[in-house]
Amino acid sequence: MIEKACLILSFALFVSVYSAFAMQDEGASSVINFLPEGPLENESYQRCPICLNSIVPGEDYIAAGKDVFNCSVDHVCHVECLRAWLEGPAVKEHIGTCPLCKKISINERLLVMQAVDDGDLRKVWSFIERGGNVDERDDVERTLLMRAVCAEKFNIVKCMCDCNAQVDAPDKRGATPLMLGVHQRHYDIINYLLVCSADVNARDFRGHSVLMYSPIGDVTMIDFLLAQGANINMCDNTGATLLMLAAKQGERRVVRFLLSRKADVRAHDVRGWTAVDYARCNRHEKIARRLAALFYKIKD
Repeated sequence: MIEKACLILSFALFVSVYSAFAMQDEGASSVINFLPEGPLENESYQRCPICLNSIVPGEDYIAAGKDVFNCSVDHVCHVECLRAWLEGPAVKEHIGTCPLCKKISINERLLVMQAVDDGDLRKVWSFIERGGNVDERDDVERTLLMRAVCAEKFNIVKCMCDCNAQVDAPDKRGATPLMLGVHQRHYDIINYLLVCSADVNARDFRGHSVLMYSPIGDVTMIDFLLAQGANINMCDNTGATLLMLAAKQGERRVVRFLLSRKADVRAHDVRGWTAVDYARCNRHEKIARRLAALFYKIKD
Protein backbone atom coordinates (compact mmCIF):
# COMPACT_ATOMS: atom_id res chain seq x y z
CA MET A 1 0.00 0.00 0.00
CA ILE A 2 2.84 2.38 0.90
CA GLU A 3 4.63 1.57 -2.36
CA LYS A 4 1.46 2.29 -4.31
CA ALA A 5 1.01 5.58 -2.48
CA CYS A 6 4.59 6.57 -3.35
CA LEU A 7 3.97 5.81 -6.98
CA ILE A 8 0.81 7.93 -6.97
CA LEU A 9 2.65 10.77 -5.21
CA SER A 10 5.51 10.60 -7.74
CA PHE A 11 3.08 10.77 -10.63
CA ALA A 12 1.22 13.69 -9.05
CA LEU A 13 4.50 15.57 -8.63
CA PHE A 14 5.42 14.79 -12.24
CA VAL A 15 2.09 16.18 -13.51
CA SER A 16 2.29 19.29 -11.35
CA VAL A 17 5.77 20.18 -12.69
CA TYR A 18 4.67 19.95 -16.28
CA SER A 19 1.36 21.69 -15.63
CA ALA A 20 3.06 24.62 -13.97
CA PHE A 21 5.78 25.12 -16.56
CA ALA A 22 4.21 23.79 -19.79
CA MET A 23 5.86 25.28 -22.87
CA GLN A 24 4.87 24.14 -26.38
CA ASP A 25 7.50 22.94 -28.78
CA GLU A 26 6.50 22.20 -32.38
CA GLY A 27 8.92 19.29 -32.52
CA ALA A 28 6.83 17.28 -30.09
CA SER A 29 3.85 17.04 -32.41
CA SER A 30 6.17 16.04 -35.24
CA VAL A 31 7.51 13.16 -33.18
CA ILE A 32 4.00 12.05 -32.22
CA ASN A 33 2.90 12.07 -35.85
CA PHE A 34 5.72 9.77 -36.90
CA LEU A 35 5.92 7.33 -33.99
CA PRO A 36 4.25 4.00 -34.76
CA GLU A 37 1.49 2.41 -32.75
CA GLY A 38 1.39 -1.30 -32.11
CA PRO A 39 -0.16 -4.08 -30.05
CA LEU A 40 0.99 -4.89 -26.56
CA GLU A 41 3.01 -8.05 -27.02
CA ASN A 42 4.71 -8.51 -23.68
CA GLU A 43 3.71 -8.39 -20.05
CA SER A 44 6.59 -5.99 -19.33
CA TYR A 45 4.95 -3.49 -21.67
CA GLN A 46 1.87 -3.18 -19.47
CA ARG A 47 3.20 -0.17 -17.52
CA CYS A 48 4.02 3.30 -18.89
CA PRO A 49 7.59 4.21 -17.83
CA ILE A 50 6.65 7.90 -17.50
CA CYS A 51 3.49 7.93 -15.37
CA LEU A 52 4.05 4.39 -14.05
CA ASN A 53 0.37 3.56 -14.61
CA SER A 54 -0.78 0.48 -16.46
CA ILE A 55 -1.59 0.74 -20.15
CA VAL A 56 -5.04 -0.72 -20.64
CA PRO A 57 -6.70 -1.75 -23.93
CA GLY A 58 -8.30 1.20 -25.72
CA GLU A 59 -5.85 3.82 -24.45
CA ASP A 60 -3.64 5.74 -26.88
CA TYR A 61 -0.12 4.45 -26.55
CA ILE A 62 3.08 4.45 -28.58
CA ALA A 63 5.32 1.49 -29.25
CA ALA A 64 8.46 3.59 -29.06
CA GLY A 65 11.01 0.89 -29.69
CA LYS A 66 14.61 0.64 -30.70
CA ASP A 67 14.03 2.16 -34.14
CA VAL A 68 12.55 5.29 -32.58
CA PHE A 69 14.54 5.81 -29.41
CA ASN A 70 17.73 4.00 -30.38
CA CYS A 71 17.54 2.41 -26.95
CA SER A 72 18.91 -0.97 -25.98
CA VAL A 73 15.49 -1.83 -24.50
CA ASP A 74 12.06 -1.41 -26.09
CA HIS A 75 9.58 0.97 -24.41
CA VAL A 76 5.85 1.58 -24.70
CA CYS A 77 4.16 4.61 -23.15
CA HIS A 78 0.99 6.70 -23.23
CA VAL A 79 0.79 9.21 -26.08
CA GLU A 80 -0.06 12.08 -23.74
CA CYS A 81 2.73 11.14 -21.35
CA LEU A 82 5.29 11.25 -24.14
CA ARG A 83 3.85 14.53 -25.39
CA ALA A 84 4.20 16.04 -21.90
CA TRP A 85 7.78 14.80 -21.73
CA LEU A 86 8.71 16.33 -25.06
CA GLU A 87 6.96 19.63 -24.36
CA GLY A 88 8.02 20.13 -20.77
CA PRO A 89 10.56 22.85 -19.84
CA ALA A 90 12.20 20.52 -17.32
CA VAL A 91 13.81 18.73 -20.27
CA LYS A 92 14.01 21.77 -22.56
CA GLU A 93 17.73 21.19 -23.13
CA HIS A 94 17.06 17.54 -23.91
CA ILE A 95 14.07 17.74 -26.26
CA GLY A 96 14.01 14.49 -28.18
CA THR A 97 15.47 12.26 -25.47
CA CYS A 98 14.06 8.98 -24.31
CA PRO A 99 11.96 9.49 -21.13
CA LEU A 100 13.30 6.27 -19.61
CA CYS A 101 16.95 6.12 -20.70
CA LYS A 102 17.35 9.93 -20.56
CA LYS A 103 20.83 10.02 -22.08
CA ILE A 104 19.90 8.19 -25.29
CA SER A 105 18.46 10.51 -27.93
CA ILE A 106 15.37 9.84 -29.98
CA ASN A 107 16.09 9.37 -33.67
CA GLU A 108 16.05 13.03 -34.77
CA ARG A 109 16.05 12.14 -38.45
CA LEU A 110 12.27 12.41 -38.68
CA LEU A 111 12.25 15.71 -36.83
CA VAL A 112 14.84 17.38 -39.04
CA MET A 113 13.11 16.14 -42.22
CA GLN A 114 9.89 17.76 -41.02
CA ALA A 115 11.78 20.94 -40.10
CA VAL A 116 13.25 21.13 -43.61
CA ASP A 117 9.82 20.68 -45.21
CA ASP A 118 8.45 23.44 -42.96
CA GLY A 119 11.37 25.78 -43.63
CA ASP A 120 12.18 25.92 -39.90
CA LEU A 121 15.75 27.19 -40.07
CA ARG A 122 16.13 27.32 -36.28
CA LYS A 123 15.52 23.60 -35.86
CA VAL A 124 17.62 22.64 -38.87
CA TRP A 125 20.52 24.74 -37.62
CA SER A 126 20.14 23.27 -34.12
CA PHE A 127 20.35 19.76 -35.62
CA ILE A 128 23.57 20.66 -37.44
CA GLU A 129 25.11 22.35 -34.40
CA ARG A 130 24.54 19.19 -32.35
CA GLY A 131 26.58 17.23 -34.87
CA GLY A 132 23.76 16.06 -37.12
CA ASN A 133 24.65 14.77 -40.58
CA VAL A 134 24.13 17.61 -43.07
CA ASP A 135 23.71 14.96 -45.80
CA GLU A 136 21.09 12.95 -43.87
CA ARG A 137 18.77 11.01 -46.21
CA ASP A 138 15.11 10.02 -46.09
CA ASP A 139 13.56 6.69 -47.09
CA VAL A 140 13.84 7.43 -50.83
CA GLU A 141 17.47 8.51 -50.54
CA ARG A 142 16.75 12.24 -50.79
CA THR A 143 19.15 14.41 -48.80
CA LEU A 144 18.08 17.34 -46.65
CA LEU A 145 19.19 19.61 -49.49
CA MET A 146 16.96 17.76 -51.96
CA ARG A 147 13.95 18.01 -49.67
CA ALA A 148 14.58 21.74 -49.27
CA VAL A 149 14.71 22.13 -53.05
CA CYS A 150 11.46 20.20 -53.54
CA ALA A 151 9.76 22.23 -50.79
CA GLU A 152 11.03 25.52 -52.30
CA LYS A 153 12.69 26.48 -49.00
CA PHE A 154 15.50 28.76 -50.18
CA ASN A 155 16.62 29.57 -46.63
CA ILE A 156 17.20 25.88 -45.93
CA VAL A 157 18.93 25.36 -49.29
CA LYS A 158 21.32 28.20 -48.47
CA CYS A 159 21.94 26.79 -44.98
CA MET A 160 22.72 23.32 -46.35
CA CYS A 161 25.08 24.65 -49.00
CA ASP A 162 26.82 26.96 -46.52
CA CYS A 163 27.34 23.92 -44.27
CA ASN A 164 29.08 22.08 -47.11
CA ALA A 165 26.28 19.70 -48.03
CA GLN A 166 27.02 17.66 -51.16
CA VAL A 167 25.37 19.71 -53.91
CA ASP A 168 25.56 16.86 -56.44
CA ALA A 169 24.56 13.98 -54.15
CA PRO A 170 22.09 11.78 -56.11
CA ASP A 171 18.87 10.21 -54.92
CA LYS A 172 17.94 6.59 -55.64
CA ARG A 173 17.26 7.47 -59.31
CA GLY A 174 20.50 9.40 -59.65
CA ALA A 175 18.78 12.79 -59.74
CA THR A 176 20.71 15.68 -58.17
CA PRO A 177 19.32 18.71 -56.31
CA LEU A 178 19.92 20.82 -59.43
CA MET A 179 17.86 18.45 -61.56
CA LEU A 180 14.98 18.64 -59.08
CA GLY A 181 15.19 22.43 -59.02
CA VAL A 182 15.19 22.60 -62.82
CA HIS A 183 12.18 20.32 -63.10
CA GLN A 184 10.26 22.51 -60.66
CA ARG A 185 11.46 25.85 -62.13
CA HIS A 186 12.96 27.18 -58.88
CA TYR A 187 15.22 29.83 -60.44
CA ASP A 188 16.49 31.33 -57.17
CA ILE A 189 17.44 27.89 -55.90
CA ILE A 190 18.95 26.87 -59.26
CA ASN A 191 21.11 30.00 -59.30
CA TYR A 192 22.37 29.39 -55.77
CA LEU A 193 23.18 25.73 -56.48
CA LEU A 194 25.17 26.80 -59.54
CA VAL A 195 27.02 29.40 -57.47
CA CYS A 196 27.90 26.52 -55.12
CA SER A 197 29.40 24.61 -58.08
CA ALA A 198 26.53 22.22 -58.83
CA ASP A 199 27.31 20.25 -62.00
CA VAL A 200 25.16 21.60 -64.83
CA ASN A 201 26.11 18.57 -66.95
CA ALA A 202 25.37 15.89 -64.34
CA ARG A 203 23.44 12.80 -65.47
CA ASP A 204 21.12 10.51 -63.53
CA PHE A 205 21.30 6.70 -63.59
CA ARG A 206 19.38 6.60 -66.88
CA GLY A 207 21.78 9.08 -68.39
CA HIS A 208 19.29 11.95 -68.40
CA SER A 209 21.09 15.28 -68.21
CA VAL A 210 20.12 18.39 -66.27
CA LEU A 211 18.82 19.84 -69.55
CA MET A 212 16.49 16.87 -69.96
CA TYR A 213 14.88 17.70 -66.61
CA SER A 214 13.58 20.97 -68.06
CA PRO A 215 9.76 20.99 -68.11
CA ILE A 216 8.37 20.03 -71.52
CA GLY A 217 8.35 23.01 -73.87
CA ASP A 218 10.20 25.31 -71.45
CA VAL A 219 12.54 27.14 -73.86
CA THR A 220 13.36 29.75 -71.21
CA MET A 221 14.80 27.12 -68.85
CA ILE A 222 16.76 25.45 -71.66
CA ASP A 223 18.20 28.81 -72.73
CA PHE A 224 19.14 29.59 -69.12
CA LEU A 225 20.95 26.28 -68.64
CA LEU A 226 22.80 26.60 -71.94
CA ALA A 227 24.03 30.00 -70.77
CA GLN A 228 25.36 28.26 -67.65
CA GLY A 229 27.40 25.82 -69.74
CA ALA A 230 25.03 22.90 -70.26
CA ASN A 231 25.99 20.62 -73.17
CA ILE A 232 23.21 20.79 -75.77
CA ASN A 233 24.24 17.50 -77.41
CA MET A 234 24.58 15.37 -74.26
CA CYS A 235 22.78 12.04 -74.66
CA ASP A 236 21.17 9.56 -72.28
CA ASN A 237 21.97 5.85 -71.91
CA THR A 238 20.08 5.07 -75.13
CA GLY A 239 21.97 7.70 -77.09
CA ALA A 240 19.01 10.07 -77.31
CA THR A 241 19.73 13.82 -77.23
CA LEU A 242 17.46 16.65 -76.15
CA LEU A 243 16.74 17.39 -79.82
CA MET A 244 15.58 13.81 -80.36
CA LEU A 245 13.32 13.94 -77.30
CA ALA A 246 11.82 17.26 -78.39
CA ALA A 247 11.19 15.83 -81.89
CA LYS A 248 9.58 12.74 -80.34
CA GLN A 249 7.23 14.89 -78.24
CA GLY A 250 6.33 17.17 -81.14
CA GLU A 251 7.74 20.28 -79.45
CA ARG A 252 8.20 22.46 -82.56
CA ARG A 253 9.19 25.58 -80.60
CA VAL A 254 11.86 23.66 -78.70
CA VAL A 255 13.13 22.01 -81.89
CA ARG A 256 13.45 25.40 -83.63
CA PHE A 257 15.25 26.84 -80.63
CA LEU A 258 17.69 23.90 -80.34
CA LEU A 259 18.47 24.10 -84.06
CA SER A 260 19.15 27.83 -83.69
CA ARG A 261 21.64 26.95 -80.95
CA LYS A 262 23.44 24.48 -83.22
CA ALA A 263 22.10 21.22 -81.82
CA ASP A 264 23.55 18.29 -83.79
CA VAL A 265 20.84 17.09 -86.17
CA ARG A 266 23.10 14.27 -87.38
CA ALA A 267 23.51 12.66 -83.95
CA HIS A 268 22.06 9.15 -83.64
CA ASP A 269 21.11 6.87 -80.76
CA VAL A 270 22.18 3.26 -80.12
CA ARG A 271 19.73 2.04 -82.78
CA GLY A 272 21.06 4.46 -85.36
CA TRP A 273 17.97 6.69 -85.15
CA THR A 274 18.31 10.46 -85.63
CA ALA A 275 15.95 13.25 -84.59
CA VAL A 276 14.32 12.87 -88.03
CA ASP A 277 13.41 9.26 -87.21
CA TYR A 278 12.02 10.22 -83.80
CA ALA A 279 9.75 12.81 -85.40
CA ARG A 280 8.55 10.51 -88.19
CA CYS A 281 7.95 7.55 -85.89
CA ASN A 282 5.68 9.72 -83.73
CA ARG A 283 3.90 11.28 -86.75
CA HIS A 284 5.22 14.80 -86.34
CA GLU A 285 5.62 15.32 -90.08
CA LYS A 286 6.28 19.08 -90.08
CA ILE A 287 9.11 18.66 -87.60
CA ALA A 288 10.42 15.66 -89.55
CA ARG A 289 10.52 17.63 -92.81
CA ARG A 290 12.30 20.56 -91.20
CA LEU A 291 14.88 18.28 -89.59
CA ALA A 292 15.32 16.23 -92.78
CA ALA A 293 15.95 19.35 -94.86
CA LEU A 294 18.65 20.48 -92.49
CA PHE A 295 20.04 16.95 -92.11
CA TYR A 296 20.56 16.47 -95.86
CA LYS A 297 21.80 20.03 -96.33
CA ILE A 298 24.52 19.46 -93.76
CA LYS A 299 25.26 15.99 -95.11
CA ASP A 300 25.74 17.34 -98.62
